Amino acid sequence: MREVSVSDVVASLSPTEWECWEYICASGKVSADELERVNPAWLGAVGKLKAKGLVETERLPWKTYIWSTIDIFEE
Repeated sequence: MREVSVSDVVASLSPTEWECWEYICASGKVSADELERVNPAWLGAVGKLKAKGLVETERLPWKTYIWSTIDIFEE
């Protein structure tokens, strides 16, 4: 996992994307079902986070898991 400065990422994320990514970073590996329970809008943000290389997904027959590929650190 690569670390990146918060300021390098915040500028390119919407508030929803930022909240979702922050939750994923804090949680480690989460399921799509869990994200949907916490905030249904986050599932839409996952695709954008994946396109930016911030998260990875793994689809298993019964669940989809999401984890961060880049970790945030405070400056």
